[in-house]
Amino acid sequence: MRDHTFSRVTVTVLGIIGAGFLTAVPSGRGVVNGFADTGNTYESVGRMIFTVVAPNPPGFPIGTILNSCTVTLIEPDVALTAGHCVASNAQNGQPPWLRAVVTFDRDDSLDESKWIEVARTAVHPTVPHCMGPCTFDAGDPGILDTDLIFLANEVPGIRPSKLAPRNMLQSVERLQSIFNVNTPMAFVGYGTTDYNGGDFEYSSSRRIGVFTFDRIQDEQWASWNKGPSSACYGDSGAPIFVQVGSQQGIVASISDAGDTCTEEETHARADTKYVQDWIKETIAAR
Repeated sequence: MRDHTFSRVTVTVLGIIGAGFLTAVPSGRGVVNGFADTGNTYESVGRMIFTVVAPNPPGFPIGTILNSCTVTLIEPDVALTAGHCVASNAQNGQPPWLRAVVTFDRDDSLDESKWIEVARTAVHPTVPHCMGPCTFDAGDPGILDTDLIFLANEVPGIRPSKLAPRNMLQSVERLQSIFNVNTPMAFVGYGTTDYNGGDFEYSSSRRIGVFTFDRIQDEQWASWNKGPSSACYGDSGAPIFVQVGSQQGIVASISDAGDTCTEEETHARADTKYVQDWIKETIAAR
């Protein structure tokens, strides 16, 4: 594994904020070589944005977007994302000069009239405490890179996505071994569409990519091969969908796409009893 995977996934300047509250809100890697969601097929997939709204000790200009991740609505007012996207916020508290919002606008996520305030977040307890950039590696046993975002209001007019049936990836893996084929899966995000040695811009629109499932690592992690498209910066938390009958279910969330967005991808499973019980219990306890 790469050392310090998520510090490399992180491109946000939040990593330099002084100790005390928010010292890192890592982002993931955009859908490179993907295509626009012109049919609004994945209306439940949105973008989480952290933006500066007041003078602050680090001196960031007001209006600066410090970080961006992808989220998926799973209840009318609850979204799923990667734990490392919000770990420092959830664990240390959000500074008063930083605003966290979510938008489900397909074409222009920067339209502030569509922004919905984030009320609070709940990071999975296995995510290490992050006073600086999260220092765990994708694939580290026992860490579930998962977070729930509770919105201030229900999202009108959007049908939430469903989690895939439990142990869906085991079924996929068995079929692949029998037929000796890799299963293509769609993932949807708001990340950069072009990556060139760290020089990039986040996409303001929702895009779809496709890659193929490789293998299960353990109860927390699974891997995918690069396909015609790949995840990149800004796609952390993006859902990976698998077809379940006539619908699609979330089987995992994007966690790490490698240093250059061209390597094998390791992502957080969403199809185990372990994570699904935590999601259900956390929502019920709010």
